[in-house]
Amino acid sequence: MCGIQLSSFFQPLTAFLKSPPEKEIQKIRKAENIYIRGDPSTRSPCPFLNSLANHGYLPRDGTGITQSHLKAALLVAADCTPLLADVLSSIVKPLLHEDGTFTLLDLRKHNVIEHDASFTRLDYRQCDNFTFQPAMFQAVLEDAQGGPITRESLARTRVRRDKECERAFGYKGLLSLGPKLYATTWSQTCILLQTFGARISVKDLMVFYTEERLPDGWPWTRQRKMGFAGLLSDIVAVYWKHLFVKVPDSCLRDAPPTGGW
Repeated sequence: MCGIQLSSFFQPLTAFLKSPPEKEIQKIRKAENIYIRGDPSTRSPCPFLNSLANHGYLPRDGTGITQSHLKAALLVAADCTPLLADVLSSIVKPLLHEDGTFTLLDLRKHNVIEHDASFTRLDYRQCDNFTFQPAMFQAVLEDAQGGPITRESLARTRVRRDKECERAFGYKGLLSLGPKLYATTWSQTCILLQTFGARISVKDLMVFYTEERLPDGWPWTRQRKMGFAGLLSDIVAVYWKHLFVKVPDSCLRDAPPTGGW
């Protein structure tokens, strides 16, 4: 999923001065947002943006997307607060073409938004850093020990993935990615909690990841909008919990050099 960067923490100073993209919002609201699975070869490593395209909130072919269109989709489909929608839509700025658009394929570019130690994608050095890996997703579910996905289980997943990458590639934790990707990775770890709520059902998460589809009744699971302050709160909580998590080596998976599990 998309994440935030360090510069995003200063964005509240200017975000409230920006007008919402009303033209794009009205266009999205008039569209028929039925689910049609798109061609995987046109999709990004981000299941949420892929889901928005599969439902027609973003262009179904994954091309010609503007920042304002992305912000409108986040406001309408994701029920984001204006601030969080502004923050999340701003992170694609390094990927914009000369005409001011980007494609979902652009999100595959390494170390811009996509990064190593993902929960459900292989690392860049493994030659496929964008394809969903079912075995990696199953490990996320196992971290929840049969129950819903929570702050506690996400903390365990974060620790496990760091240890797996360290064992396979000599990876030295998230800080080795640099400050920008450090912030992005932690926000991606926790934004699921803003997307689905504090207790995420296995069924809903399976639909989201395996079909890249918004669960039926979306966004029924949350009692509040997706917000910047809520995301920061989740990051602090999960970060604190991960400091005390112990993952035995027996729970680690050996990553293949290429392909997938």
